[in-house]
Amino acid sequence: MHLVVDPHGKLPGRGVYVCLRRACIERALKGTLLRQALRQEVVSAPLDEFVHKLVSILEERAIACV
Repeated sequence: MHLVVDPHGKLPGRGVYVCLRRACIERALKGTLLRQALRQEVVSAPLDEFVHKLVSILEERAIACV
């Protein structure tokens, strides 16, 4: 399974919440937390790529609020 960022929570399938603090994301990606939560193996992008995607989504949301 590949991780997909779903900021609106509308995609079908099983999902998990990960807080947006970098330390939380690092812990989730490095350990077995996501695998346990999703009950299957998880293949994730490198941490910096994952964080960049989250930052981009947050920037888009912030701009849309203005």
